[in-house]
Amino acid sequence: MSNSKAFFALLKTQLKVQFNLSALRYKIALDKRTLWQTLFAVLVMLFVLFFYFAFFSTVLSAVAKAGFMVGQPELVLAVALLLAQLFELVTGIFTMTSTFYYAKDLPMLITMPFKPWQIIASKFLVALITEYLVALPILVTGMGLYAQYVHVGAVYWIYAVLITIAAPVLPLAIASLIVLVLMRFINLTKSRTLFSVLGSIVGVAIGIGIQIFAQRLNSFDIIQNTSLEQVNLIKTVSSAFPPASWGANALMFSNMTGFLYLLLFLGVSFAALACMLAISQGTFYKAALASMESTAPRKRLTSDQIYKAASKTRNHTMALLSKEWKLFWRTPLFITNGLTPFIIIPIAVFLPMMTSSSSGTGANDITQLLNMPNGRLIMNLVLAGILAMTTAMNSISYTAFSREGQTHWISVITPVSIKEQVDAKLLNCVAINLLLGGLLIVAFSLLFHRTFTDMITVIVLVAPAMTASICVDMALDASMPKLDWITPQQLFKRSGFSSLFFLLSLVPVGVIAAAAVFLVSKQLNPSLIYIIVIGLSILIAYMAYKLLLTASKHFYEIPE
Repeated sequence: MSNSKAFFALLKTQLKVQFNLSALRYKIALDKRTLWQTLFAVLVMLFVLFFYFAFFSTVLSAVAKAGFMVGQPELVLAVALLLAQLFELVTGIFTMTSTFYYAKDLPMLITMPFKPWQIIASKFLVALITEYLVALPILVTGMGLYAQYVHVGAVYWIYAVLITIAAPVLPLAIASLIVLVLMRFINLTKSRTLFSVLGSIVGVAIGIGIQIFAQRLNSFDIIQNTSLEQVNLIKTVSSAFPPASWGANALMFSNMTGFLYLLLFLGVSFAALACMLAISQGTFYKAALASMESTAPRKRLTSDQIYKAASKTRNHTMALLSKEWKLFWRTPLFITNGLTPFIIIPIAVFLPMMTSSSSGTGANDITQLLNMPNGRLIMNLVLAGILAMTTAMNSISYTAFSREGQTHWISVITPVSIKEQVDAKLLNCVAINLLLGGLLIVAFSLLFHRTFTDMITVIVLVAPAMTASICVDMALDASMPKLDWITPQQLFKRSGFSSLFFLLSLVPVGVIAAAAVFLVSKQLNPSLIYIIVIGLSILIAYMAYKLLLTASKHFYEIPE
């Protein structure tokens, strides 16, 4: 079989596996209830996509109106591309790690006569197809809104289709490259526990370096002309990821300038993909084989230690909380997946603000915001919102029940109430997220000389909001647990469920954020705004907790 036929045969198989088409037909034939479960899942997904589309339609519509008022309607194009590509870059690291190294079919594929680039390319394309579900609503909305304010021709729509197809390629290629290199060096060491954590930090450092370097590439001599004065606002907005400005300029100009920007956008995107595939030839197999190795040997307890531990009596919830806490911190992969979002997301949001100055006064955007009227209020709300969103993306909560794996039967027969077991898992997730979030709050406060009162305010704001997201994630995990994993790597390979969990857990955060924006726009007293936002967060967290208790009943049912 030729290389091309082998690749397309592998791609076809990967698509069937990713979307469970063959398995779904088989399960429906055996049990008709599977059909109703599938239809319900599709309806839930459509509802989430509708909510997702409506949210970005509202945001981008406001951006389009603001851009039109200042004579720059093309601003909506840059913002849409920036949102889509930054979102793909941040989530792409986790998606590609799961796709490349946590797949159950990897041991079988390695033994087959496929080249590394063929396996990587097929898995990359499958991941790319699923990521279009996230990028398309943002890009289509932004491009459609621009066409409402500006008369466009056929060239615009042709460029729009090409840019929409290529938009996720560059961020996913960068994420894949980071994952390939990172996993290669993590697994070269014998001390997996230490270097798994260090590897994540290195990966974040690489991402920061790419972001800073990309800002230096925001201008090219071959495209500079007098009309660049018209796109200064686009360059400012897209400074976090300059390719977004290239795509926006390609759509804005219908002449040779637009064509050159289009070539630049497409060329850099596919050059990054080709570079990633070339590097995979020498790194993928070694990293994949190393990732299948067993973890570090467990410590054996002496009889005296066992007796001393068994003689202690504690509250059921606290005893289970201790077990959950130790299980998390003793598993390197749990730590890396839990720690990484708390590093990447705040950096992706705040680094552009720390390295740019919109007013040209020399002070960065964060300092300028803090010096504005109600700047402290807005910054506290923004920081709390970012930490709540980070919690929603974190794997700590959406694997809370699945982490039990094959020991699930122990929880079922343990003479402890369901509420106590759920409370232990919830407290563990909240404690870990508050610990990691608290460290970020302290670091941010020290960096920008914020007061102790501000630190406490952000913690009080974020605690109930993140609890609500955690409860939603845990409820979804209890309803659809993954207990058949053998190694921790397999636990995080959940096809499209991770994205579904993330989008649904953003619902309470989105409601709270919308309320906060509304209250700030009404220019109410800051203390009153804090009280209302905290009260609303507690109410939503209580409702989410009741949902969690209801969903967990099925998880602890004794199978017949």
